[in-house]
Amino acid sequence: MSKLPKRKTIKSTRNYYQDYRYILPVNDYRYVRIFEDIIIKCGERLVWTKVSGVDLPKVSIGPLDTCPKFIATGRSLVERTASGNYMVQIPISVEMIDIIRHNLGYSNYDKMKYIIMSDTKEKNLRIFFPNKNVVGKIIHVGFYHKNFPGALDEILSMVSKSNFNILTGILRTGSSVEGEGETVADIAVERVRERNDKKKESIWEAVLEYRGSMDLSEIEKDSLYRLIADRINMLPDLVGNKSKFNIKVGAPMYPRSPGIYSKERHNIYGHMKKPDSEYGNRGRLVSIDNSLESIEKSDAANKYKTVSLLRRIKRRIEKDDRPTVFLSYSHYAKAQANEVRRELGNTYEFDEYQYPDSNPIIEKVRDKIQECDYFIGIWHHDLNFPRVKKGNSQIKISSSTKYSISPWMFFEYGIAVDDGKKVIIVHSSKVHEKVSRRISPGISHLSYKGRRIGIENIEIIRQKMFEYFSELKS
Repeated sequence: MSKLPKRKTIKSTRNYYQDYRYILPVNDYRYVRIFEDIIIKCGERLVWTKVSGVDLPKVSIGPLDTCPKFIATGRSLVERTASGNYMVQIPISVEMIDIIRHNLGYSNYDKMKYIIMSDTKEKNLRIFFPNKNVVGKIIHVGFYHKNFPGALDEILSMVSKSNFNILTGILRTGSSVEGEGETVADIAVERVRERNDKKKESIWEAVLEYRGSMDLSEIEKDSLYRLIADRINMLPDLVGNKSKFNIKVGAPMYPRSPGIYSKERHNIYGHMKKPDSEYGNRGRLVSIDNSLESIEKSDAANKYKTVSLLRRIKRRIEKDDRPTVFLSYSHYAKAQANEVRRELGNTYEFDEYQYPDSNPIIEKVRDKIQECDYFIGIWHHDLNFPRVKKGNSQIKISSSTKYSISPWMFFEYGIAVDDGKKVIIVHSSKVHEKVSRRISPGISHLSYKGRRIGIENIEIIRQKMFEYFSELKS
């Protein structure tokens, strides 16, 4: 989920999943992808139910509630303490301890482990008690790396592929641990000095749960860090022999372990292979075909509903999420609009709104523009709006006369800009320069002569659209 940029689902995909709005936010593409992957991987075990008279998978996907409802079972007072390495302690009621022990399988004689997680945004402190049978598979580890864009994404991919689950983590930027003898104050001063130097070393400290069968509790810490590095270095997706991030695995910076603090770190050699989006789509299609073959041979309940849904997902992926572009033009620019659709229609899905009787329904226009992913405006000169000098008693039209455009072009353009759309404007050479000056800085605009935009301009538009819109294919 974290790797998918937050963006609005394109119109064609929303239409595919209109009936599924009861079980997931179809307007957010991230949830659509998660839903599809669940169906692809878990189709044989899918349970169906009726929601508002529609047969739907018994799946519910949505954002986490940032303000969950808590059940109060008592109160605790945070107390200061000078004992050991801790500064505060939080007493927990006997009733609460009994509930935790019962639910997690601890006896009255077992010492319970816990992880403290702090949410600085929500001002919450959470204490997580892991299940007894996973305690021996939990490790606190540090991943040291150069603070370059993409470093954390690389580390997260390595951790996931190595069969580790992330319980919590914190990124300390511009940090370094020079070795023995340093105090926390020394490191804090060093961190301040290095904060703005992105070439300095940073550390991602994480609490990981190993998903394999091995018990990690009996392994010495240094050997454990070496084990993690070895597992990553053996990944088939790790290619090359060098990474620009210079990733190393070692002890976390905080909290300091008793005794001498180990500075040994274990190198990660190579970098993760990044499949392009086309490869990713092919891989998903292969998975769908495998799931279809398996389900069709099975005796799974409601298998025909699942097969139908998988085929729907396959059709959507094969369509490859063609971005929807709102095409804004007046009736004077029909030829130019047809030219754009003819040349680019195989890659992009176009929408428009031509006003019947020149009477636009403003809300409908706004909805159409906002529902589309991007906006192309064709500003052809309007013969009804010649631009002439004031004071002339008679309007003289000549080949050099410049014109304005339909005022509705400004209206549609303004909606797109206000909504944050990526915009390309193509305007006639007969449009007055005062009109073209109304195009906001940073927005691409091209000029054409006559009744055709021209192949050169079309290719420029194609390239600009590729630059603007290619992230929708990832």
